[in-house]
Amino acid sequence: METLVDQEDLLLGPDPAHAFLQHARREEPLERAHVLEERLREAAAILAPELVLAVMAVESNFDPLAVSPKNAQGLMQLTPDTAARFRVRPLTDPVQNIRGGMAYLRWLLAYFEGDLALVLAAYNAGERAVERYRGVPPYLETRLYVSTIIAALGGQRSYAFDPSVTPPSNVLALLRTSQRPR
Repeated sequence: METLVDQEDLLLGPDPAHAFLQHARREEPLERAHVLEERLREAAAILAPELVLAVMAVESNFDPLAVSPKNAQGLMQLTPDTAARFRVRPLTDPVQNIRGGMAYLRWLLAYFEGDLALVLAAYNAGERAVERYRGVPPYLETRLYVSTIIAALGGQRSYAFDPSVTPPSNVLALLRTSQRPR
């Protein structure tokens, strides 16, 4: 689980903003607008802006200088370990922080196969805590965090994910077995 992950691979391959700017320099203004629209559609297909903004609102209240008591930092409140895992440098750079947070969300979505409650609980408390408790941990902070973001997303509880990002958690099979009617 401590594998270093290239955040660009988790987003759109090469950095979408960089790719757009490279392409835009060679195109006419109308073509640039079309390319930007296409890149934004590609990014939205991978991670909805509403999800990222809801996480950012709860994590930092959009304060790029926010630091938690556990040393989570920036807009997406990444810990130094998570930042290193997703190659975020420097952690305090808002663009890098958002990219790292998005890469982590995308990884969690694949790991928990789109189960938004588990993804959000893992973002807040860590994937190990979700696995240890076989679901959302019994921490008040985490439970409020999950319910707040799910409410902000209109009650959405599942989310599309890319299974090629990472294999799913082994705990998912146990959760499904325990939820089956007997």
